[in-house]
Amino acid sequence: MAEFVQREKVEATFNGEKIKFNRDWAGHRFTDAEVEALLAGKEITFTANKKSGGTFEATGSLGKGEFNGHEFWGFQLKPFENNN
Repeated sequence: MAEFVQREKVEATFNGEKIKFNRDWAGHRFTDAEVEALLAGKEITFTANKKSGGTFEATGSLGKGEFNGHEFWGFQLKPFENNN
């Protein structure tokens, strides 16, 4: 059985609400500047790791998500655009 690893969290106020979110996403640890940009409501882009191997450019912003029926704050990936 895999051992549980506690993930580093950012605790801050966002839009007047006290929130916590993971400091990393898809193998990328957000820099202090990226955390500041996310908390300012800005979109950021960085290189993330694919689960299948390799990397991709991830673009998104801080927002509410849902997993297994539970809401959470975290990085929300912007849907990929079709560039055909």
